[in-house]
Amino acid sequence: MDQWWLPLALGVLATLTVYMYVSRKHLLVYVAHYKSMPTRNWILRADPDPEVERWRRRRLLVTGLLLVLVILQLVTFIT
Repeated sequence: MDQWWLPLALGVLATLTVYMYVSRKHLLVYVAHYKSMPTRNWILRADPDPEVERWRRRRLLVTGLLLVLVILQLVTFIT
């Protein structure tokens, strides 16, 4: 039985779990500082507050990693 996809799927699940934590932390810090939800362009615009920016960058990093892992998973299922 060929289970080559299993480590990749576990990586996606682990990254999704980290993404959920980092996203929640980013939102909590943002709302605590600005008393509102981030706008849609949070991904494109740096934040002047260092604490909010630190969590925004972590969220961007995990978002990119999750995107790459999901694309790899899709490619491996297609081929």
